[in-house]
Amino acid sequence: MSPVSPTARQSVSASWLRVSTIGAAALALTCGAPTFSPVSQLHRSEARAAEPAQTAKPGFRSRIAATDAARYRKFVAKRVVAPGVSFRRARALARQAMNAGNFRAAIDHYADAVTLDGKNPTAWLGLAQALEAVTNPASNQEKYNLRVNAGGAAYRAYELATRKGMKARALAIVARSLRGRSQFRPAINAFKASLDLLEIPEVRAAYTSLRAEKGFRIVNYDVEADAVRPRVCVRFSEALAKRDIDFAQFFSVNGSDPAAVRAEGRQICLDGFTHGERYAITVRAGLPSQIGETLLKTAPLTIYVRDRSASVRFTGRNYVLPRTGQQGIPLVTVNTDRVDLE
Repeated sequence: MSPVSPTARQSVSASWLRVSTIGAAALALTCGAPTFSPVSQLHRSEARAAEPAQTAKPGFRSRIAATDAARYRKFVAKRVVAPGVSFRRARALARQAMNAGNFRAAIDHYADAVTLDGKNPTAWLGLAQALEAVTNPASNQEKYNLRVNAGGAAYRAYELATRKGMKARALAIVARSLRGRSQFRPAINAFKASLDLLEIPEVRAAYTSLRAEKGFRIVNYDVEADAVRPRVCVRFSEALAKRDIDFAQFFSVNGSDPAAVRAEGRQICLDGFTHGERYAITVRAGLPSQIGETLLKTAPLTIYVRDRSASVRFTGRNYVLPRTGQQGIPLVTVNTDRVDLE
């Protein structure tokens, strides 16, 4: 039990609640207290602006995680710690609470610890672990707050840590926080950065699963059947590699090489199709993207190139019949045998 008097506890709780309810940029730390934090607005803005893929740069960077960490640090800095509570005492009480499975109490004690020593990575990581461990949130909003705060605390631990193991564990929490908010690309990057530092089986499993489901992949394809020369365009989730690559080697059409292949941003278009025919297209594993990932599995596509849609048009925008000579107006038709004119 913490040696804090009832009076001191009331003072701490009252101050903490005021910060939670009136702080414009605050996220709730105390799980039991109501909060009017702007996290839900943050969630909507995240959905509108997805984070770009991370290329091969030293260290892990995430705009979303960094924002979470900065906001959370600012909020925790306003916490009022009861008199007589030292950093070592707060951390010891937090560890006892974690071992007892009292994660909400551990959150409070770890919050005291990071308030007293904001540059201690162990305390920030412990706070992140306690936030992530709460399994009985009072509401969906609290569940979301816990997830955001855990990611923010973990990112701060990652920034401060010097040991690879601690950095790896912090990044795994950041990744899970981002994944839980459907920020799949930065989550994949965080999982990968964690594994680059330390191989942890459960992190490897989470990375492999998320990479297969939300990593570089085929999104959809279009059959441009109304063109005079129909083509098929396969769209991918990320931009394709820009270096000199023969993308034709990654495709086959009915078991043969495609007639023509052209890469355009996030899509590859194949030519050489005929209206009214069916085709079996194979997209082979290993096709490279700009972010360094390759297509994990070979994908078979069965397509049908339908006939062009029936259409009728004049040859020009304006036409005046001459007094003599030609007595008709030329029409261009597609798959149309008869036209009724009024």
